[in-house]
Amino acid sequence: MVFRYIDGHAFDNTPAHIANAAQALAQVHRSLPEDVIATRDFDYRTFISLWINRLPTLRANPRFDECIYDTAGFDKLTKRIEGWLELESDWEKLTWVHGHGDLHPRNFLFQGDAVFVFDFQAARFIPRLEDVADGMIEFGICKDALTPERMECFLAHYEAIFPLSVIERSHLQEFLLAEAVTKILTTLEGEFLYGYKASSNRMKALLDFCLAN
Repeated sequence: MVFRYIDGHAFDNTPAHIANAAQALAQVHRSLPEDVIATRDFDYRTFISLWINRLPTLRANPRFDECIYDTAGFDKLTKRIEGWLELESDWEKLTWVHGHGDLHPRNFLFQGDAVFVFDFQAARFIPRLEDVADGMIEFGICKDALTPERMECFLAHYEAIFPLSVIERSHLQEFLLAEAVTKILTTLEGEFLYGYKASSNRMKALLDFCLAN
């Protein structure tokens, strides 16, 4: 709908658009000085835990086993994430930013080499890896797979402007898994409880990525 009012184009799946989106996100993250970011009102660990705690309810739905083709592997993955969330000493060492909070291609508008980010309704102070992982996943999906080359393209162009720290790199894989699992669980809840039709290709891409890592 935004294209009715603003001249621009939607994401076209090209590496150029992936690069532009990643650079725009890095600029958003750098726009607020770090000494201003003192509020920790959003608890990322609690947010992820809330969704993992929804798993028993979702599992009770008869369609769960149809949607999650390796339930044992998925259970093992959620246990891994729960263990990672307990590493409290590391969290304050991460870079916190004024993040977007709902990063996906539909919230980007492209005009030539320029890119605009909109829909900041979920904006909050977060570890920037939440947005980075979100971007790597959302811009990394192509057809029915998460493509490593596309994910690395997003990360490389983000880091060209705002490089990750050593400790952030050590946590990036877990953020990617946590974001992917949360996307799977929110999709299942939307489908089971509210009748939203999920993309089977997208679900397969997320599941394949999670279970392979």
